[in-house]
Amino acid sequence: ANSKLEGFVAATDWKKTRAVVFLDPYGMQVNWNTIAMLGETKAVDLWFLFPLGQAVMRLLQKRCEPPPEWQQALDRIFGTHDWYSRFYKTEKQTNLFEEEVTFTHRVADSNAVTAFMIERHSLQFAKRAAVFILLCVGEPEGSTHRTEDRKRFTEATELNG
Repeated sequence: ANSKLEGFVAATDWKKTRAVVFLDPYGMQVNWNTIAMLGETKAVDLWFLFPLGQAVMRLLQKRCEPPPEWQQALDRIFGTHDWYSRFYKTEKQTNLFEEEVTFTHRVADSNAVTAFMIERHSLQFAKRAAVFILLCVGEPEGSTHRTEDRKRFTEATELNG
């Protein structure tokens, strides 16, 4: 999808054209550079099925920081490494042997991750076009998270005025 969209953007006269792009990636295959490129056209309305539960939350480990290759994958989808300082906290504790131990753990839940992604998109598109972020959460039917996801989606769409 990244290379196809790059060719599409390069071949289109955006002063005379508008487009709607619906991205339904397999996992985390859509890079932030693709999102940024679409936003720079100032003429693309984007619908993005963001792989929140299917991929992103699985890479954001709870009890330790993600390994470097997972961090690189998260950097590609978020377009920055700023997510790390927002989602993780490093603390020191004294263990049973009165030794100081440093550990890192995730402090962000799916709501914080969603808010971060909405923030990133709103900066990139800045009311020049519409952005709709649909959350692919991977929760079973009847989960209480689905109601929260609809609420977050409504808030995401309101970013566009």
